[in-house]
This record gives sequence, structure tokens and C-alpha cells, in this order.
Amino acid sequence: MTIRNEPQPTHRTAVIAIDLQSEFIGADALFPVPDGERLVAEAVPFLSRMRELGIPVIFTAFAVPDARPLGRSTARFGNPRAHRYPDAALLPGLDIDERDIVIEKSRQSAFVGTGLDLLLRRLGADHLVILGVTTHSCCLATAIDAAALDFDVTVLSDLTACPPVPAKDGLPPMTADEAHTAALQLVAYSSAQVATSADVLDALRPELAR
Repeated sequence: MTIRNEPQPTHRTAVIAIDLQSEFIGADALFPVPDGERLVAEAVPFLSRMRELGIPVIFTAFAVPDARPLGRSTARFGNPRAHRYPDAALLPGLDIDERDIVIEKSRQSAFVGTGLDLLLRRLGADHLVILGVTTHSCCLATAIDAAALDFDVTVLSDLTACPPVPAKDGLPPMTADEAHTAALQLVAYSSAQVATSADVLDALRPELAR
């Protein structure tokens, strides 16, 4: 699969790594993502390749200061620790570089109340590559908002993941794989291209050869 059947210009691409945090990934996660550790192990070298190409890497952390109320969507989970430090800390071992940008957000979408749109415009980016957790919530919300703001969006199917979805409001439960696939189907229909990290690297092959 070739992304849009043409090479992607690196100077117009930025990567957004969403919520690779202790509250989602690891033995003590509040909302454990079953595939999270595998995702991180594969995301770290992918992000390193992006930096080698001069592509900006932006990490987000779903982190709400203690003095601020949680959003209504977060309150639905009924856990007062949700999106608070220390659980909201980014994972150790991400190899965050001094060139990387870290943004704290207090809502599912990375665009709400963060200035991310302005930052990306200043960087000259109009193609966004999204990876991280969770596919069905923060990745989905960010991709939809990015498309609404006229960014070209690619969501990485192999570097996103989510937890299972319990039965709620008369709707049946979903396994983690079912929720992940459903979210990708929705975003592919309305807002973004879905591709693998290998697809993205293949699209950037002309730049890698330089």
C-alpha cells in the first residue's frame, strides 16, 4: 500500500504520539491497553526514523492539573485518579529527544485547548501521522478534529491500540481488537487514511535514500 500513491514530503509532515502514559500502558495502568507494551516497543524505533528525516515529533499527555475539573467525558469513568499525575506521566523509555515537543491536554482531542493547531501551522505541517492510545477515544477524536481543520491525516493501524469496551447504555461489549478495528473503520470512512508504519516509511523512501 502506498499512501495516496505518491511520496510524502517530509517537510510538511509531523507525527503526533498520543498519550503513551503510565495510566494506559504497564502493569499498574488505570485503563490498561492489552497491546500497549508491544506498541511502545515498535513506536520508539519508528519515531527515531522520523527524527532522522527531520520530521517533528509531538507527544501528548492526557494530564489535568489538580486545580482544574475533569472533563465530562472523563467523569463518566468515575475514577478520580484519571488523567492526574503521577498516573498521567509519559512512560519512561520513550527516548524523548530534546527536539521533541510535549503537550499536555485535558480533553480527548489533542486540539482542544492546547494551541496544537497554531503550532502545526507554524511548523508548516499539513500532513499528520497519528499513533498511540487509545484508538477509539483520543486517537479518533484527534484525527476527526485534524481533518475538520483541513489537515491530511494518516492513522497508523499497527501503532495504535485500545482497551476492551464494556457493555453500556444497552450496547454490547467489544473486545480490544473489535474496538480498535471499529475505530479505524470509522476514521477511514470520515477523516483519515489508515496505514501501517511500514506504509509510511515506504512513502518516505525517496527521502530516506538521500
